[in-house]
Amino acid sequence: MNDNVIKEIIKTRIIPIIEIDEPEKTDPLGTSLKNEGIGIAEIVLRTDNALKAIEAMKNKHPDIIVGAGTVLSVDQTNAAVKAGAEFIVSPGINTKAVAYCLENDIPVFPGINTPTHIEAAL
Repeated sequence: MNDNVIKEIIKTRIIPIIEIDEPEKTDPLGTSLKNEGIGIAEIVLRTDNALKAIEAMKNKHPDIIVGAGTVLSVDQTNAAVKAGAEFIVSPGINTKAVAYCLENDIPVFPGINTPTHIEAAL
C-alpha cells in the first residue's frame, strides 16, 4: 500500500472531504489547504464534475494527496485513479472494489458499520 497516503493521514490527522462541481475552483482550494498545512483531501464522487475536479486538483497541486470518496464500484475506482486519485474511500464495503484496490496497490478505506462489515474488511 502507498505509505505516503498513510503517513500524510497520520501527520495531518484530518482529511478534508470536498464536494465540488466546479473544477476551476480546485486551484484556490488547494492553495488554502496548503496554507493551513493540509496536504491531503478527498473529493467525493457526488457531482457530475468530480472526476474533473480530481484531475484539476492534481494538475494544479501535485503535492497534495488527492483521494476519491463515495466510490461504489470497480468502474468508479478505475475512473478515479485515471483522474489522479491516490486513495479510495467508500461508504460501504464493496468487496470487488476493495479486492481490486488491494490487487493494484491502491490505498482503500471502506466504510463499515456492522460486525459483518468488520469481518469482511479484515
